[in-house]
Amino acid sequence: MRPERSIAEAVSETWFSHHQPGGIAIPVGVVASVLVTDPQALMKLPTMSTEEFTDLLRKVWASWWLEHPHLATMARPITSWLDDPNDRTAAAAKAVAETAMRKRVKSYQGLETDILSYVVTELRSHGARKGLGEHHTPPDVCDAMAAMLMTELPEKGMTFDEPTAGSGGMVRAFAQQIKRLGGDPANYVWSMTDIDDIAAACSAVNALVWNLGSHVYVWCGDTIKHGDGFERAAKHKAEAVSNWAEAVKTGREVTRLLRAAHDVEALLTFPGKAERGA
Repeated sequence: MRPERSIAEAVSETWFSHHQPGGIAIPVGVVASVLVTDPQALMKLPTMSTEEFTDLLRKVWASWWLEHPHLATMARPITSWLDDPNDRTAAAAKAVAETAMRKRVKSYQGLETDILSYVVTELRSHGARKGLGEHHTPPDVCDAMAAMLMTELPEKGMTFDEPTAGSGGMVRAFAQQIKRLGGDPANYVWSMTDIDDIAAACSAVNALVWNLGSHVYVWCGDTIKHGDGFERAAKHKAEAVSNWAEAVKTGREVTRLLRAAHDVEALLTFPGKAERGA
């Protein structure tokens, strides 16, 4: 058995042993969060309270939003549970994170594999996968296809568009092949679309995990119906960056006002002001 599948099985067993109702977005989001969190920050995971754990993940995603607003926004289907988790959900999520760390999940986050694909496949029932038309291509098959289709390093700036990307398996394989040929995946444009919001969210997270750079576009939608995934992803990215810029501007203004208020308060409480004013 591949180690990735062993990790996915352990995550699934942990989640469902807590008798959690509903879908799979939370456990997938927990594994995704572990992948993008600094290992040093996770060292105290076993001794953290559930509140400390969820607070850590919120800070992690806030940090990623500041750096990659489009990708962090696209990841929301698997991270929005952090907004207001109840105690039971938080405890189950922390247990999943501890399981993932014990199984050394962060050792399988390079371009050689797509751990989130295994996690989604394991957590989602066969019936659900069939209904969605979801079939994750094995990584070995993706690698063989990439090697066959890309025998020399592509010109920088070339666009790779995956209209049914899943969690990004073929993108991973092409990016890995580029590295094998001596190139840098960050020098290319990557577009990933999938009709399933969890799969699209995983694509966004994987773009961060695989260091695909700043030229990444992800969209959740039906490419058969619309046929313009890249354009829609580009529009979404522009909107996310615009929202980010406005939020940063507002944040800076609030900070400026708070500093001004602090300065006024300090001035009013400075010793001797009454005598000088008299």
